[in-house]
Amino acid sequence: MDNKVSEKAIWEGAITPDSDTPSLASQIPQQPQMMFCYKCNNVIPSNSKFCPCCNVVLFATCPKCGVKYSSQYLICNQCGTNREEYIQVQRREQARKEAIERENRRQTEILERKRLEVERRRKEAEAEKERQERLKKHEQEASERLQKEIYLKENAEIKKTKEYQTTYSLLNDAFVTCDSKNKQIFLFITFLCGVGYIWGFLNTNEELEGLANLYILIGFPLLLILCAIFGSNKKKEKFLLQYTYRNNCCDKDFITNSFIKMVCYQGIERLEDCCIISYREKHGLTINYKWHNLRRD
Repeated sequence: MDNKVSEKAIWEGAITPDSDTPSLASQIPQQPQMMFCYKCNNVIPSNSKFCPCCNVVLFATCPKCGVKYSSQYLICNQCGTNREEYIQVQRREQARKEAIERENRRQTEILERKRLEVERRRKEAEAEKERQERLKKHEQEASERLQKEIYLKENAEIKKTKEYQTTYSLLNDAFVTCDSKNKQIFLFITFLCGVGYIWGFLNTNEELEGLANLYILIGFPLLLILCAIFGSNKKKEKFLLQYTYRNNCCDKDFITNSFIKMVCYQGIERLEDCCIISYREKHGLTINYKWHNLRRD
């Protein structure tokens, strides 16, 4: 009952608040919050980072945990780290790392200079070696050219000797005679085969024609066999030895079996070189086979 009366009661002297009337608190000007500087003890704004009076740094950040606190304290109130000692330790550690890095760079530079020096010396040694090899090769080529000139001059003098000219002429005649004889044998066998072929072609008798064909079948293989026999080196060697030994001017110390084999193998085109080599062998002169145009095996 009392509560209901009180709700409906009108108090005298009360002012009913109007929503359009500004409040008293809003009409009082707001003053910024202030604080005291721990160094100069002056009142300064609370949002100051530096004291506007003495210019001291008001706050510091812990270098270990990152908490912000008053700079008047050296020790962090959260992790207990002494700011200055920690910074000094960090600086010494940084200085040590930088010193190590500088030393590492110095050692690296020293090693690189040594490597470059070794590489330079190696290249110089290789260049010197190549130069010495080129010089040696040039000297060898010059010496070889000189020796070849002397060798060829000796060969020219050998060709002027009667011994060389007699032997060369004798063997040349022997080659010509051997080739002529082989050609005669070849032509004779070819003639016989041709006669047999014509005889079998013109003959109407079957029995004789069969004999003629048999004659042709035997004649051509015989021709090939005889040509191979008479054209072989062994047959030529035998013929040349017999031909030269029948000649009274034959020098057996010059015209040896090995000489005849070499001539038959090299052919009449290399007869000059073969005679020169045999002459040098007989008289104990130096022989350089690479300066002769001889056929290799």
